[in-house]
Amino acid sequence: MEADGQFIRWTSNYAPTLDVRFAREVKRIDDIPVKKLPKKTVFDEGTYEITKSDTKESAEQKFIESIDQKTFSFILHGEKLKGRFAFKKVVGGTVLQKYKDKYAIEEDVLMGDLSRTINTMIPDYDEKKVKLPGKKQTRKAVPHEAPPTPELPTPGNGIENEYDFTFYRSNNEPDICVVTDESGAVCLLKKENDNWVLLQPITRISPKKQEALTAYIGSLPNRKKK
Repeated sequence: MEADGQFIRWTSNYAPTLDVRFAREVKRIDDIPVKKLPKKTVFDEGTYEITKSDTKESAEQKFIESIDQKTFSFILHGEKLKGRFAFKKVVGGTVLQKYKDKYAIEEDVLMGDLSRTINTMIPDYDEKKVKLPGKKQTRKAVPHEAPPTPELPTPGNGIENEYDFTFYRSNNEPDICVVTDESGAVCLLKKENDNWVLLQPITRISPKKQEALTAYIGSLPNRKKK
């Protein structure tokens, strides 16, 4: 982001996304004079503003004044990134996230972006130890038979008709359950001891639904997981 003759810079392991359900972890790196910026390090080019009435000078001034706040937002007019974004300081660092507007889109979270999502939500998660859809694995999956459909308990009654449940097992990491619905919305649960814990959902889920999900998954008999 150009301001006062300098490029204020962040770096990330993953490209920014226009999907409001995701946040990209970013790290602030040294500012650099505009003329010395290596072009290959730039993800997108365009202009920005803080409010729609900003001039270039007022936008840069507001950006400099807001950069150390816990949360601050801005509007991008780039070739790839458009609309309002925000930098947010969270436990462990800073993230970049898209606001919901006409430029927001949804990515295919069940394929290429699922592993990035899990990495964001589970610190130190090693995706090589767990078989994920759409990812090549060096280890062979353990053969298993499909378990019989369990009788649902009262707290989870009907939940199996709303969601699909996919389980993943690792020898060295907690078991993971990926829950999806017809719209493609996803949330993740992690097994701690004998209990399933709902991690931060990608989409909003009511407390009642959270209880039903964990009750239903906890009621399933022990099975071999993928």
